[in-house]
Amino acid sequence: MALLEVPVFAVAEWIVVKYLKINDAGGSILVHLFACYFGLGTTFILYRPSLNEGHSKECTSYHSDMLSLLGTLFLWVFWPSFNCALTLRGDDQHRAILHTFIGLSASTITAFALSAMLSKNGKLSMADVQNVTLAGGVTVGASVDMMISPAAAYILGVLGCTACMLGYKYLSPFLAQKLRIQDQCGIHNLHGLTGLIATIAGICAILLASEETYGPSLYQTFPYRAPQDGDPRLAELQKLIPGLEAGLGRTAQEQALYQLAALGTAIAIAAVGEYHQVQELQDAGCSETQVKQVLAN
Repeated sequence: MALLEVPVFAVAEWIVVKYLKINDAGGSILVHLFACYFGLGTTFILYRPSLNEGHSKECTSYHSDMLSLLGTLFLWVFWPSFNCALTLRGDDQHRAILHTFIGLSASTITAFALSAMLSKNGKLSMADVQNVTLAGGVTVGASVDMMISPAAAYILGVLGCTACMLGYKYLSPFLAQKLRIQDQCGIHNLHGLTGLIATIAGICAILLASEETYGPSLYQTFPYRAPQDGDPRLAELQKLIPGLEAGLGRTAQEQALYQLAALGTAIAIAAVGEYHQVQELQDAGCSETQVKQVLAN
């Protein structure tokens, strides 16, 4: 699957980064959404009706729960460094770390509350603790380096956690029974739904971004909104911010539209790329069973 997915991802990244030129510091569009829908396309092809009611080996144990919880702890602690890795300036990195921790904290608190509320016996579910507590790190990803305020980061964490929790409880069984998508690890809940929320939040943050809020640093956080070469405004800004490079002169509305285009592009390439890989295997003479065996291996 790595050999099939990585080249398709490289094409998606090339198109989005080179031509659409978006702001996505936390990889909500390119990493989370792309991987999610490529994976869902794979599980759609590997669909087996016999698994709709579960599998005898689809269970957990004390030791596996502890190891998974250890992995969740590592992810929780290091998620801020993942979200701020692509930011270039100190202020942007500072905001990215703070917003990520706030979003993660909000999703963790909400996860424990909802897990107890939605459980029949009022007990916490280990699956919720292992997965849903991380939802806030994804939902703030697309706007993590922007001036969205701590309150907005907290709300995004709560929204992402709620969507992820309800997805595990209601959406995953529906996808398995009605749409032939058996999402065993809940990638659509933790990465797909939260990635969509993050993208919408990023678009809203871009539309609200102005020089009144950011000052001249607006054109560092959003480099493609900086004036183009030859624009007198660029020379004025370069006096205030030495080293500022010429941009594309995009407006907030134009940048938001490019973000939306990147969302559609990533999902489309993920879905079409998976389908194309399967078609190549079938054109080579592989039967449906053989295609499933290749993908499964």
